Formats: sequence, C-alpha cells, structure tokens
Amino acid sequence: MRLNFVASGLVLNIATANALQSHQNSARDSNITSITSSQAVNGSGQFIGYITCLKPLEPKTQYLPDASMMHQDGGNTGSTDYAGPIGKNITMSTFSTRIAPFLFDPSGGVTAGEPGTSGYSLKAVDPETLGAISSWSPPTNQTLNLAYIQQIAAGNDSIILVTSTQGRVFVVQRNNSVSPPTFTTSKDIDVSHVLQPGEQLLNGMYDTLSNIWFTTGVILGLAGTPENTTTVGYITPSDQISTIHLQNQAVENGIAVSNTTVYVVTGPPGGDTMNSTGNMYAFQAGGAGVKTVWSAPYDAGSKKQPGGFARGSGTTPTLLGNAYIAVTDHADTQTSLLIYHQTAQECEDAQLLCKVPIFAPGASAVDVGSIGHASEHGYSAVLFNDYNAPPIYPSANATASDINGAFNNMTIMAAGGVRVEIPLVGSDCKIAWEKDIRMKSVPILSTKTGLLYGYEQDIEDAENGEWVWYVTARNWETGDLVWKVQTGAGGSFNDDFQGNAIGKDGRLYQGVVGGIVALKDGDGAT
Repeated sequence: MRLNFVASGLVLNIATANALQSHQNSARDSNITSITSSQAVNGSGQFIGYITCLKPLEPKTQYLPDASMMHQDGGNTGSTDYAGPIGKNITMSTFSTRIAPFLFDPSGGVTAGEPGTSGYSLKAVDPETLGAISSWSPPTNQTLNLAYIQQIAAGNDSIILVTSTQGRVFVVQRNNSVSPPTFTTSKDIDVSHVLQPGEQLLNGMYDTLSNIWFTTGVILGLAGTPENTTTVGYITPSDQISTIHLQNQAVENGIAVSNTTVYVVTGPPGGDTMNSTGNMYAFQAGGAGVKTVWSAPYDAGSKKQPGGFARGSGTTPTLLGNAYIAVTDHADTQTSLLIYHQTAQECEDAQLLCKVPIFAPGASAVDVGSIGHASEHGYSAVLFNDYNAPPIYPSANATASDINGAFNNMTIMAAGGVRVEIPLVGSDCKIAWEKDIRMKSVPILSTKTGLLYGYEQDIEDAENGEWVWYVTARNWETGDLVWKVQTGAGGSFNDDFQGNAIGKDGRLYQGVVGGIVALKDGDGAT
C-alpha cells in the first residue's frame, strides 16, 4: 500500500506535535476555502453516465474487533456497507483542508488525522464542513503514523489507537457524550526499548483479547530509510510486552487482524538486491509470547519497480471472508496475486492456494492494496497496476510553477485493473475481468450500490498536457464505467495516491493535492 498526503503531505511521517493535550476548535475553520483548479477547465462538476440501478452485493465480512481504518476494516477489505452516491442529482463540494484517513463511528461521528506545521494530530471533524470541532495532539517530538490509525466503537464513544515512529503507542478515547466531543488519553506506552537499532514503529492494531499488536517498518519512497530488521510484538491489557525479531526482513505495509490472529507480509531490506524472498506470516499471542502460527515465502524479486515504492510486496494483506488472504508478490518479470489460507495447513507448500499472474509481463507492479469481497458464490479481489506511475508531488521543495508539472502525467503509467475470482472450493482462481484503467489511488467498494469508487484522469486530455480529473464509479461485477463526475483540472485536483472514504450519510470523500473533494446524491435520491 502507498498513501501520500496533500501538499506538505502525509509523507507518512514528518513533523512533531506539541504537548499531550485536548483542545477545542471552532465548528468551521475560517481558513477552509474551496479548491481552485490550477489549469483552465470547462464543466467542473459535470456528470457523465447514468444513475445506478445495480443489484447490491452481500454485506461485507465483519472482522473482530470491528474497526474503522484507512483500508476500511481490520481485514483491509477496502469495502463498506454504507451506500455511496448512485449518481442522482449529485452535488460536489471542495475543501482546502488536509485531513486523512477518515474514520467513522456508528453514531456518524468522523475522526481524521491532520498534518500541520507544528505536527500531526487527531481531529473530530464536522462531516459537512470538514471543520475541526476538537483535536488531540501527542507529546512533543512524537510523529504519528496517521496512515495506520485504528478506531473501535466503545458504546457511544470511540477508542482510537495510534503509534508514533519514535516508539510510543497511544490509546485515545473520543468522548461523544459531550458536544463538541473531547479526546482523552487512556494509555501512553513506550515500546522503544524493545525495538532493534534503526527500527521505527509503524503499525498498531487490537485483537479480540485486547492485546495491542505492533510492528516496526517504513514506507520506502516517502523519505523513509530502509530497515534491515523487523520487530513484531503485542502489549497485553496489563501492559506486558512480548516481541519476536525478524532478521533481514522489512515491513512496508499495514497488517490485518481477525479475532486473535495477526497477518503480516514482509519483504527484503530496502537496499538488498541479492535477496529475492519475502514472507507471509500469521501470528498469535501464546503462553511464551509471540507465536508464529505459519509462514510462507514468496518471490520478492531483486528491486523496486519503476514508479514503485515497495522493495517487497506492495499490498497490505486483504482478508477474503474467513478463508483466505490476498497479497501480491514482487517478481521481476510479472506480478502475481497470491491467495493464502488463513488457517495453518499441514505443510508450508500447501499454505498457498493459488497464484494468478496479473498485468503484462515487464510492465506490472502493485503498490496499492487490493479490494476484497466474499459472497455465497466465492471470493474476489480487485487490483490496479501502477507500473511506472508518476512521482508524488514534491510539495516540500515545490514552487508555484510545479503544480501543473510532470507528476500529473498518468499517460506514462501502465494501464490495468483486474478482478480475480477465487472459488469456494478448489484452487481454480481466475481473472473475471481486465480493463485499461489507470488509477493510483486506493478505491472503495460500496456493497449497498455494487459500485467501486475511484479517481481517474482523462487520458486524451492528458496527452495534450491538460490534467482533467474525475471521481469514477465502476460496476464491481464487470469493471465497466457507470458514471463519472469532473472535479477540476491541474495539479491541485491530482489525487497524489490518496484514498477515499464513504460516510454514514452517503457522502464520498476523495483526497487531492488541494484538499478534499466531497460528493453526495442530491434531493430526490433514493
């Protein structure tokens, strides 16, 4: 998975925040304005296509703990049971605020991470104005890993778990019984003393025993320094820490949790061109500490691919029902989707159910998490090619003239979107559809509409140096485009590898360089 963030960016880990505190902000931040296109554009907000009348999909698998995350849930399915826009009387708003990811609680409350000049923080956000109504900041010199924050509902309130690169684990309670909501620090646990030299903390997730699992790791390509080792561990409810150290392996993605099992994919160290092996793991908390339930190797190739981030697999593990796990390998010639059994098999070779080559040989890479769904007929995963993707917007050193520069040119990127079907029984995994789609952001599936919502560029315009952008809605079953809405033009509307989210009210949020684009069906929508 890769996730950048607008302008000064969620280059996952930058600045620090001031003093452990909770404070209130105005309901509408006065500095939030609309996003202006940085190139001339006609038809901003234009709707192209037709109103959706698709058959809803089966509700997604509910993984425990029931969490809201950047990949939507603890299984990283990239799906939601909230209904996204169907294309009826769509209204579009834009906001010049930099927040992500969006986390939702059952009451409709929205929490988001926000980078700022003084550091990263958590915000309670008004879902309509996107103004911060309250916030929480960590202690000085702690850099939050905003991409992998986790929110779990606790009655009317929410528990938010967030780590810092320096080795702290914070448990923050969002108190919704007051208006505006407030944040309270429940735990501040330092695990830096159990990490190996040169490691940074990256992931943090709960299991159903209330253990907090964590891993070290770094996202290469985002100013991250390659790590040669990985620490995986957990913190018990009584704050006891257990760890396992993995040598010559590196975590570059999120992790998945289902009940008491944690799934982690590792790759070779960032600068290692001799090692071509990565590993897929399942861990549990055991009587003697971290227990390796199973592990299986995969082909990690010899190098990063053009435009890619990851040295090994670029995908966060996606759980498919309660049966399988989907990740990609990183083979030099052609990327493949790997489907593993979630439960331990009799031998290592049997852990892999199937391997499906995807995209063209010599022009295939996946650095964005897959989208997964389970039904009574089988399982499926959608993936997008990002071979030779354009670079991230160089916000830290950018000038005004850079905003419409080469980072907008997606014509250089290899096209490719596929949906792979995995049967309920047997190992006959196969490609259901393949389309010439260029998409570098993480899309989201709404089971209520049967639509996959993404962000795409008009390629014909791009060939003439005009960067025109659209929120798109595609049929999950066929991959066909159903409708699209033009958001704007120029680099200010470039998604810059950011994902999207759908709220309880049906509003779709899409991050772009200039801020956030929000779409919602208008009056009369059903």
